[in-house]
Amino acid sequence: MHVQQYINPHFTSNTYLITTAKSSGVWLVDLGALDQVLKYLGAGQSIIGVLLTHYHYDHIHGINLLAETFSFCPIYASSHSIEGLYDPKQNLSFYHEDPIIYKSNKAINIADIGQLLLWDSIPVQAIATPGHNPGCISFMIGNYLFTGDSYIPHIDIVTKLRGGNKVQAKESTRKLLNLMQDDTIICPGHHSMTPAVECRSHMHQLLSAEK
Repeated sequence: MHVQQYINPHFTSNTYLITTAKSSGVWLVDLGALDQVLKYLGAGQSIIGVLLTHYHYDHIHGINLLAETFSFCPIYASSHSIEGLYDPKQNLSFYHEDPIIYKSNKAINIADIGQLLLWDSIPVQAIATPGHNPGCISFMIGNYLFTGDSYIPHIDIVTKLRGGNKVQAKESTRKLLNLMQDDTIICPGHHSMTPAVECRSHMHQLLSAEK
């Protein structure tokens, strides 16, 4: 399994491309930089699934491009995030004067499907990590931990947006910290992929900060 990061230059939001040598089908985490991913997809490659950390505008910017290009492609998210895909005010796109309403019905509540496997062999661990947003999910796949905006290395967690909650953010940070191993790679919603060993001190600082 290989993970490649793509960045939307306007929002600095990340989309992660997950590939395997065994299949021409690829998976994505988040959709803010989908247009960047499409430029680099190889001949015969297709997007067969998307894992969505949360519904904020900068992470779903390419969602209708996905629906147009790969109409069969499912999006796995929390029930709260799925609701937000159809509400421009909730997903904040309304305030960017670029309202996004998902034009498909391929969104699936990941809590309803039991164990999700990439290519029928690689398990996905979905972890509810609210705080930045009530519907935030982080995904552990192998030694990669995709945190969205629930945790960004060396950056304070943003809880001032609609639905943000400082207490939940701390609990989610604790949950993520307990999941991390020495070889874990943090794949955040913004900024660079970072080894977990470089994040532990910062996460402890977030946990010890006053409410």
